Amino acid sequence: MADFRASSDKSTTDMNKVIEAFGSYLKDEREALSMICANIKLDNIDLNSTITTQLDNLKLEAEEAEVRNSAFILKNQMSLFPVWTIQQIQKEAIDLPELYWLGPKTSFDNFNDIEYQLDFPLTPRAFLFRCIQKIEKTQISNNMINRKLFNFYLKYG
Repeated sequence: MADFRASSDKSTTDMNKVIEAFGSYLKDEREALSMICANIKLDNIDLNSTITTQLDNLKLEAEEAEVRNSAFILKNQMSLFPVWTIQQIQKEAIDLPELYWLGPKTSFDNFNDIEYQLDFPLTPRAFLFRCIQKIEKTQISNNMINRKLFNFYLKYG
C-alpha cells in the first residue's frame, strides 16, 4: 500500500506539475490573445478610419464629377437661340466678318438716308443671309474669267 501511496503521491505531484504548466500555458495564451485582441481593435479602428476617409474621398470625387458633368452639359447643349448679352452682340457686330451676316434688303433706287428708308433696320445687317461677299460691279476686260465665274456661280450658287 505504501507503493500505491508513493505512486499516487508521485502521480499527484506530476499532475500538479502538469496543471501548473498547463495553467502557465493558458496564462501565456490568454495574454497573447488579449494582445491580439488589442491589436485587432487598433487595426479595426485604423481600418475604420481609412475606410471612412476613402468613402469621403469617393463622395468628393463624385460631387466634383457631377459638377463637371453639369457644366459640360450646360456648355455643349445650348439652346438654339441663346440669350444674348451686350458683349455677345458687340462681338457679333464688330469682330466677326461680314461674310456670315444677315444683310438687309435695300433698295438702291433710294438714297441711303433716314428720310428715304424709314423701314431700314437700325443695324445694316438684318434680313438676308449672305455667305459670299458682294463684289463691286467693275468691267473686266478678260472674258475668259467672266465666263469661268459665271459658270461657277451657275453650278454652285
